[in-house]
Amino acid sequence: MNFSQNQICNIISLESIQNVTKLDLSYNRVLNITALKNLSNLIKLNLSFNEIKDISPLRYFKKLTCLNISKNKLINIEALRGLNNIQQLDISKNSIVYVYPLQNLNKLKQISISENKILDLEILDKFPQDDLFGYFDQIYFDQIYYIFDDIDGQPSAQDRLLLFANKARAVDLNCLTFQKCHEKLKNLKQTVKIFNQKITQTIKKQTFRQIQFTQDIINLFEVLNRQNSE
Repeated sequence: MNFSQNQICNIISLESIQNVTKLDLSYNRVLNITALKNLSNLIKLNLSFNEIKDISPLRYFKKLTCLNISKNKLINIEALRGLNNIQQLDISKNSIVYVYPLQNLNKLKQISISENKILDLEILDKFPQDDLFGYFDQIYFDQIYYIFDDIDGQPSAQDRLLLFANKARAVDLNCLTFQKCHEKLKNLKQTVKIFNQKITQTIKKQTFRQIQFTQDIINLFEVLNRQNSE
């Protein structure tokens, strides 16, 4: 059911549509989603571009596989902790500081957390260290853009990673286990400052022990390295 772009404020009338599996309320003026708590059959839900502060009713949506709650007024996402069937999640453009409730969402394939106030990404430690790139098809942060292809240069869904830097204070790359190393990365400086972003990556040599990059990514790092030398 599509109710997007209707300037809707009150959704009390939706309480009775308990059999709905897809619901789009994007681009409205919704403040309160309590009326949705009985829609336990929802599989896809789009609440983006509203004025929602409290998403606690979402904890009842155990069947959800796709959830978009971007561009709201969220600070706390604790209600997402038990939604273990979610595969696609967009929580971008909010005021979220901590993403710990996401650590047990083991079916996630795509996640967007750009334009928040996230202080750290320690949550990455919770995901399988032997195949982080395969675990997420896509991760979105904020402005730096990386694409990982397979070693032959062919796009691979399980090796594709879209990275955009948040306002994270630091990104600890030690939680990542990579596949192959390229010789050109060996001279990368100990600390890489990414353009003028508020993020500094402390890079230890062993981090790149086994890393897989295509030539485009290698070129990007060379550019960053040259800029930091100037």
